[in-house]
Amino acid sequence: MPIEIQWYDASHSIIWIRLTSPWTWNEFATLNERSIDMVSTVNHRVCYLVDMSEVRHLPPGLPLSAIYPVLHASHPNSDMYVIVGAQPGIHKTLDLLLRVTRLTTQITLVNTFEDGLQIIQTRLSAFNSGA
Repeated sequence: MPIEIQWYDASHSIIWIRLTSPWTWNEFATLNERSIDMVSTVNHRVCYLVDMSEVRHLPPGLPLSAIYPVLHASHPNSDMYVIVGAQPGIHKTLDLLLRVTRLTTQITLVNTFEDGLQIIQTRLSAFNSGA
C-alpha cells in the first residue's frame, strides 16, 4: 500500500503516516478523512509523524485541493506535522508550498525518524505539563 496511516503509540498521541512510491494525489487526499476519523476518537492533542524516506519524487502536478485539507489539520485535536526523510527536491517543494499556502499548522522537516519522534515527544510533553 503506497500510503499507510496508523497509530504509532498506545496512547494514540501520534499518527504515523508512511508514503512509498508510487502514490497519487487522490490517495494523498484520502488522508484528511482518515486522520480526522482517527483523531476524533481521542480527547487530546495528536501529532503527525510522516515518513517520506522512501519517496524519491512527488507525483505529477501539485493540486492544492488535495494538499491543503491534509496539511491544514483543522480538527481541534490535531497538532503539528513532522515530515521525515524528504529528498532535497521534495524538501524545496514543501518549503515553497508552505510559504504559498500560509498554513497555520506547524510543519517541521527533519532527516531522521529519531529526530522527528524527539520533536513530537517534546511538543506533547509541553502540552501535557500545561506549558
